[in-house]
Amino acid sequence: MLGSEGMAKEILGPGATGLLTYIGIYLADKSPLSKVPVVKMQALIGGLTGLDGSGFSGLPLVGS
Repeated sequence: MLGSEGMAKEILGPGATGLLTYIGIYLADKSPLSKVPVVKMQALIGGLTGLDGSGFSGLPLVGS
């Protein structure tokens, strides 16, 4: 949950930033948000986070 700026600051200190928030905003600005691109982004995020062998790790990222 270090992707949100508020939680990252609580854990890592006042200089921490929400890196995943910035990545999400960048992707939303650069790609059209219709069904097909969103499905592709969710599949990519879920696949990348699932590489550790746990299917649960990608659920909070894809769900949010």
